Parts: sequence; C-alpha cells; structure tokens
Amino acid sequence: MEQDTRPSDFHRPTPRESYSPRSFSVCRDAGGRPWAAWHATEDGRECIRVLASDAGGRSEALTAPGLHFEPDLAADPAGGVWCAWSQRDGACWRVVARHRDGEWGPEVWMPAGEDEFAFHVAAECDGRGRLWVAYTAWSHGREPRVRIRRLEDGEWSDEICFDVGCRQMRPVLAAGRDGAVWVAFAAYANGGFRVVTAAPAADAAGRLPVEVPVDPIEGRQQLFPDLCIGADGMPWLAWVTCTDVVRDGVVGRQATLDVARRGPEGWRPAGGPRSSTVAHLDWGMLPVETYWGYNGLRYRPQLCAHPHDMWVFWERHRSETSIPENVANGQFCGCRHDGSGWGPPQLVHNGGSCFTIGGLRRLEGETIE
Repeated sequence: MEQDTRPSDFHRPTPRESYSPRSFSVCRDAGGRPWAAWHATEDGRECIRVLASDAGGRSEALTAPGLHFEPDLAADPAGGVWCAWSQRDGACWRVVARHRDGEWGPEVWMPAGEDEFAFHVAAECDGRGRLWVAYTAWSHGREPRVRIRRLEDGEWSDEICFDVGCRQMRPVLAAGRDGAVWVAFAAYANGGFRVVTAAPAADAAGRLPVEVPVDPIEGRQQLFPDLCIGADGMPWLAWVTCTDVVRDGVVGRQATLDVARRGPEGWRPAGGPRSSTVAHLDWGMLPVETYWGYNGLRYRPQLCAHPHDMWVFWERHRSETSIPENVANGQFCGCRHDGSGWGPPQLVHNGGSCFTIGGLRRLEGETIE
C-alpha cells in the first residue's frame, strides 16, 4: 500500500550521547520540521533531552540534572515549539514548560499546592498559540483527578476540572485548526474504567461536564485513550477495551482496539453502525514485566490524521510465546480508515518497542492477521 508516514528523517544520537531514553514525544512544527523529546538517564542522572531533525543527530539537554517525568511536545502555529513535563520541586511534583522560537526560553512553572503531585502531562497549542496542559494531580487524602491550565503571555490560567466524582487518569489533548480543544481521560467508577471526553471553550474555567462516547459494558475496562482531529475538524478517539477471561482454568485478559469519531450527532463508533472495534488483540499488547514496571507507553493506541483518512497504530506481541526477547521487541501495527471503513491491519515494523507517531508522510506495510 502507498499511504504516507515514515518518521525516517530523524537521526540516531551520536555515540558520545550515552543515555537510556524513556517517555518519547514527537511533533512537527509549523514548517514541517520533526522534533523529538524524551526523558533520559545519563550517568545515573535524569534530564529532558530534545532533538530537531536538522540538528545533525545532536540532541540538547532541556533541563538541568534532576527528577523529571514524561515530556510532551506541542507545535506553536507561529512556528515555535513548546515542551512541557513534570519535575520534582521539594516535596511535590510540578508542571514546567519551555518555548523555543529560535532559542529555548526560560522555564515557566505551573502553580501547585504544597502537597500536590502532577504527572501524565499532555500539551497542545490552540489556534491562538496558547499552550494548554492537562495533567493528573494527586494530593494527600484525595484520589487522582485530571486538571487543565492554559498558558498565555507567560501567565497560567486557573485550574479547569471536570464533573466526575471519581478517580481520573491519563489525560490526552487534541486541538483543531479552528482553535477547538478536546480532552479525554479514563475515569474509574462502579468498579471499572470508562473513557470520557470534554471540549473546553476558549475561556473555560471552573468545572466542566463530560461525555461518555461509548457506554461501557459491565466487566470491561476502557483504558489508554488517544485523541486526534481529522481533516474535517472533528475529533477521533481511540482506546483499549480489556476483559478478563478464563481459559482452561487460567484467568487471562482479552483486549480489543476501539475507535469512535464525533459528528454532528455526537460520538459514533468508527468501526460501523454497531461496533467501535478495529482489531482484536489476540496476541495481546506487549508484556510489561521487567520493562520499567509500567505499561502506559506500550498499551496506548495512537491516532494520526492524513488529509484524506485516519490511521490508528498499536504494538503487540510477535507471538504468544513469553520469551525475554519479546519484552523489548514486538510488532508495530497500523490500520487505515478511508472514510467508509477500516482496511486490513498492516505490519509497520517488526521488532522494537514504545514507538511514537508524530505525523504521517508515507507508510508501507504488509497485511497481518
């Protein structure tokens, strides 16, 4: 097939840059230049590093050594790039952002409570160039909850929260060319997780209502959402649905990859009139044991828009055999929606892990079962 995305114009860092990269984020600026950011460990010290595709393979440290977590990049419509992350500050963790327009500007620290821990940072710029940052906030005696702030002219807005009185996790953001911003996250209630969405107005403040795009089924968990704005300006939502199953007396987990899109009448399954399922993950997602002890990087589906269609990507086992080689190597897969329905799943890359898609150019793959 001939359909476009290959982030092949990135360079490998030079040998002198010895680090263990984690938590990748990629984006393209307004001029089409790819950028990458990641959480790196160098000689036992942590920092955030960034790389531009035309930098000759040399990345630069965005932070001083310290405790950092999960950077996220956002393209400024004026041509600049934002990077936001969470960073240890005394007894708490706070969100920090920096902007590059020729050179990296100063760190802009988000206000936080004395006992607040801010993680799972997601960043996006709207059509006016304002930076929106969503994050999961913890504090003593309170369950995690999703919050959003806007950064404009160097000042953070008040917090935006959501009318969901339960545990909230893992927000994602998407912004369209018309300036509309969407947020999605997983909310825990009545014994299960469900994915919810909201569309904050440009001047949103206080507590906002949420939507449930697809009603959850009892016993099934909706997890790891991702958002993307399609060519028509409407949002698409992907997530993983997990179900505990018993086979030969052994309790396992069965998962499906699901996608919905929003139209004039609200959210509708993208897989057809009744089903949001794109693929049955029969081989499961990649294993998490011995791999940072955290599954968020590998379980998340990723949506990516093309001028004429929408793609969704995911990782899976190379086989059902649990061998050490499969911990660090899997299969990166993709599936294309051409406006009328989903095509067959494609094998994009065999081997590797924790892929991140930042923009479509050309994708070539073989059909997989």
